[in-house]
Amino acid sequence: MNYKKIFILLWLINMFIACNEKNKTIPKDFEEVRKKLPVQEGKNIRYHYTEQTLLKAVLEAPFFREVLDTNRHSIVHFDSSFKIIFYNAEGKKESELTANRGMYHNRKGYAEARGNVIVVNEKNEKLETEKLFWYKSLDKLSTNAFVKITRQDEILFGDSLVSNTSFTNYKIYKLKGRISNLKEF
Repeated sequence: MNYKKIFILLWLINMFIACNEKNKTIPKDFEEVRKKLPVQEGKNIRYHYTEQTLLKAVLEAPFFREVLDTNRHSIVHFDSSFKIIFYNAEGKKESELTANRGMYHNRKGYAEARGNVIVVNEKNEKLETEKLFWYKSLDKLSTNAFVKITRQDEILFGDSLVSNTSFTNYKIYKLKGRISNLKEF
């Protein structure tokens, strides 16, 4: 036997053993592991949302990941802050929403913002809460959490709120307090 044949035979045996060793580390139910992995991830994203060629919103986030739920429907997670700017039909900025984290349920058509949620409208009125939902088909914002609204001349406090996305037409439920005439301070 020559050395070339011995070398090839040893190399084939080694490859066979190495391949068998690697197979031992692959999970038995790879599909279950795959289901837990993100479908996609992105860093420093800027997403333009349009309807019938009209710009409705721009979303900016340092990181996102998209996963599939048990029914294989898309859920997008924003785990490290995000900002959404809403626009009217003329393309003018109406309001801006920021939050520490959020989720977008694509099939269900709603988004959820949590942690230090702030919405500022074109009149510079500011909504502050810990939880806020955006319903795409209704074009509404709502929360059942405590809210603080700061206007030019007063601050309002309440237990929940419903608003349009421009935050120009809103209703506070269970108004808890009002501080008026802020100009005098």
